[in-house]
Amino acid sequence: LINFANERLQQHFTTTAIAHVQAEYDAEGLPWTRIEYTDNREVVGLLEGLPLSILSLLDDQCLQAGATDQSFVSQIHSSLGGHSALSQPRFASDSGFVVHHFAAAVTYSAGTGWLIKNKDAFSSELRSIMSCSALPFLRALFASNGAQP
Repeated sequence: LINFANERLQQHFTTTAIAHVQAEYDAEGLPWTRIEYTDNREVVGLLEGLPLSILSLLDDQCLQAGATDQSFVSQIHSSLGGHSALSQPRFASDSGFVVHHFAAAVTYSAGTGWLIKNKDAFSSELRSIMSCSALPFLRALFASNGAQP
């Protein structure tokens, strides 16, 4: 998710520091030299856009019984395969996908625990500690009711 955060920061920077300032200069009729920059809207859309993106597919796969990291990657290729910022790994033996971020292309592998990491299950130790909190809200949130928040 660090690459996703970097994409969002880059998008925020280019929008506020470059695009808005250039539009303001145009509106005020000021002479200036246009700065060319890479707009990463396509990559951000691939990662988090609705209704279909890598993160929405990940959430969907986490709800499917029997889903695996490999089925997640297969779903990415079948649903988003034509996206300009997405490609297959360089070698056919690599099971994953490539996202062309603003800084560089990054290959993501299938067997890295995507689904498990996305489910955000709390450890039993954390649940136990939080259920003994002095704060009533935390005690209630982590009470032993068998459900994962």
